[in-house]
Amino acid sequence: GVMAESCAPQFLPYLQPAIALILENGIKSIHESIQGEACEALSMLVKSAAKNAGIHKNPKAGVLVEPLPQYAELLNTLARTVLIVCLSIITKSKSKSTVASALNAIGMVITSIGILALNLDATNDDDTNNWSGPVANVLMATMLELIQEKCPCQIGVEAKEDEDDEEEDHDQYIPDALSELMGDLSRVLGPAFIPYFDQFFPALMRYTKPSRSHSDRAMALGCIGDVSKELGPQAIKYAEAVLPVLQVSLQDPME
Repeated sequence: GVMAESCAPQFLPYLQPAIALILENGIKSIHESIQGEACEALSMLVKSAAKNAGIHKNPKAGVLVEPLPQYAELLNTLARTVLIVCLSIITKSKSKSTVASALNAIGMVITSIGILALNLDATNDDDTNNWSGPVANVLMATMLELIQEKCPCQIGVEAKEDEDDEEEDHDQYIPDALSELMGDLSRVLGPAFIPYFDQFFPALMRYTKPSRSHSDRAMALGCIGDVSKELGPQAIKYAEAVLPVLQVSLQDPME
């Protein structure tokens, strides 16, 4: 991944074979850590393809970049493949660390090529996921399930007594990765992210309840702050719900 990103023009002939290798030997691996690293590598290969397509800087909020015509199909195909693979992992994997890696990979792809990634067709050729429409719709629906803790990696997972501390660390993988991805989306979409954030906000606020861990509360408030910064004055509508929580948090010695 690093080599592809650093040597974009020279690595171009190897992009598709590299992705095929990672899909076969990384994503399909039985080892969770390898699956996670494969997700990261795939996102870096998309970034390499973006550089070859003339996209050298992260697109600004609300701007749809146009890749060079001769590389547009390659970029779109690679980005679509990586996004669908990562979304499939999120909706099927029971490993929290692997799902977090998939979320981070999606964030890198979206940051690299912006709205272009969200407009790609999510319809899966083999119909295993029954998805249709743009990636944006599938991604937002999947994120909502994660925030509501309804994905396979969040259901029916019981830790053994000697694994409690490790499980608590794993529990934080998903909220942290989700928070980062929401920030990425707000930076790419700007105020256009508001209709989606309106759906996320009530579920996100549940993480700020006193019964939740300190890390959950800090994540939720930090996420709301980051997103609000990108949404601008329109974020004022969230203030009525957030300000009382902030006042309580200021009195919390852990905050």
